[in-house]
Amino acid sequence: MGEDLSKKLKFKREELGIALKQAEEETKIRIDYLRALEAGEFDYIQGEVFVKGFLKVYSSYLGLDKKEILADYQKMKEPDVPEEDLEQKKSVKDKLLYYCDENQNTLLASLLIGISIVVVLVVVFLGIKIYNLFGEVDVSREVASIEIKQEDVVSLSNKADNKQVKGNEVSTNKLENNKKTSDIKESEEVKIEESKVNNQIKANKKVEKIEIKIKTIDYSWYSVKVDGEIVFQGNVDPKVVKSFSGKEIILKCGNAAGVTVIKDGNVLGPFGLKGEVVTKTFSLE
Repeated sequence: MGEDLSKKLKFKREELGIALKQAEEETKIRIDYLRALEAGEFDYIQGEVFVKGFLKVYSSYLGLDKKEILADYQKMKEPDVPEEDLEQKKSVKDKLLYYCDENQNTLLASLLIGISIVVVLVVVFLGIKIYNLFGEVDVSREVASIEIKQEDVVSLSNKADNKQVKGNEVSTNKLENNKKTSDIKESEEVKIEESKVNNQIKANKKVEKIEIKIKTIDYSWYSVKVDGEIVFQGNVDPKVVKSFSGKEIILKCGNAAGVTVIKDGNVLGPFGLKGEVVTKTFSLE
């Protein structure tokens, strides 16, 4: 029986013109295991599960009936036991594994459907929980909104009463304020007039003196007499500016072309030729 099974595998491979190397690459079964299957040396493969798995894959790859191949292999392992006894000897585990192996597509589809149903139930459950949660929040918000509106109505009513009382007080206060404002304006007008008079007096006092600035544009000697007293005399370098103030200022210059005078923002001079001696008087008149 083992030789017939092995020959069946080898004959089918050779009939299809498939080399062992090609079969190894396409089935992912090692070439030494393929040789063992075709030689009937099943003990070379460690583990009954691997032997059956390789037989199943290899027979499907060659286009043989995998159920028939596995049945032949089982008969080879227990040749003297009738087929009915073999069925009885199979454990529940073996039967379950065989059933799962034969119906794996159906089981996978059922598993996916079951998972989908569980996911849908979980989503529905969560949706109901979320809806109830936010529904309670909305109800709480509505109640809070109604309470706030009632407080606003009471507050507006109180404000209206306060405004009426304040309006009467404001009318009385306005009359008093108008009178006070009138008195304040009159007092301010008096103060403004007094300020104008004081400013005029100060302005008149300020005019009692004049102020001039003497700027040298060339090396010069000059003297300055303020109110009859000589306050400066000497040689002055170009670009030097000196200030003097008094009721009467007399400038005596040894270089008429060397100085200018600034009075009330106006530039006066030069007053003559270079080296010419001149005398200039500046007074309030």
